[in-house]
Amino acid sequence: MLQKFFQLNSCDNLKCIDSAEAFAQHFHNASSLKNSLVTDRITLSEGGLKDIELENVQLSKVIFERFTFTRCRFVDCILVGTTFNDCQFHQCSFRNCNTYKFNLKNVYIDPRSFQLDRRYHWTASNIGVDLFQTLYRNASETYQTYFASFADIKRRRWRRYQSWYDIKENRTRRISALWQIFSDVCFDLTMKYGYGPLRFLLISSVLFITMPSLGQHLWDAMGMMRASTPIPSVTLSDALYYCMLLVTTLGFSDLVPTTQIGKMFAVGCALFGISWMALFTAILVKRVIR
Repeated sequence: MLQKFFQLNSCDNLKCIDSAEAFAQHFHNASSLKNSLVTDRITLSEGGLKDIELENVQLSKVIFERFTFTRCRFVDCILVGTTFNDCQFHQCSFRNCNTYKFNLKNVYIDPRSFQLDRRYHWTASNIGVDLFQTLYRNASETYQTYFASFADIKRRRWRRYQSWYDIKENRTRRISALWQIFSDVCFDLTMKYGYGPLRFLLISSVLFITMPSLGQHLWDAMGMMRASTPIPSVTLSDALYYCMLLVTTLGFSDLVPTTQIGKMFAVGCALFGISWMALFTAILVKRVIR
């Protein structure tokens, strides 16, 4: 882990690589590069690296063009402003690397390759936001749908960490920020930001089964009436019918609650129906229209 996120970890002998030729020559005889500084502005093109490890290496503002990385491992590297054009990363990993403002253009790369220590949630959350924003934009532009959805989910979570950091540093209004975090967590847990239709379907099924059961249990306390005639008991199918009319806000039910409990139950079902429809629309937009 980088002790200072924009500086290499301290070491006794820092190696300097000042040309593309020197960089390529190093890997003719070695499978790893550690504690090194690669001079910025050099361009590496039309090549590839396989089964190599870079640890505590600074590659800031280095340009890679039409380069292929296979089973490469980047650990505690600084990639600030590094540019990758028409590159491919296969089975690679990036652990605790500073990727602030690095550039991707037409790059095949799996966002799951990037791992950042949990401590960065509170000290470098803006780096995580920038990283997954860049990955999301690259995946969207290259029509890598699955990669784009994963990067978008991670981007939103890192924005949540950024909100916690802003609260800690008194950079935002506490109440509004906490409400935003709460709504964001709910959206994540229930729908995975619109990318989790199966999760939403499962939660919806549980709720649609729970509400009629609760309505049947509270039926006597709700004082239900039909055409001014009290209905002391009801079957589960009748309770389901009543709840579905409330949830869908159709409003033509002949069943009317007369007690405070019954009226609050009806209001709760209607509000749930409106919220559920909004979430369903969000999933529809994410998964179908886009």
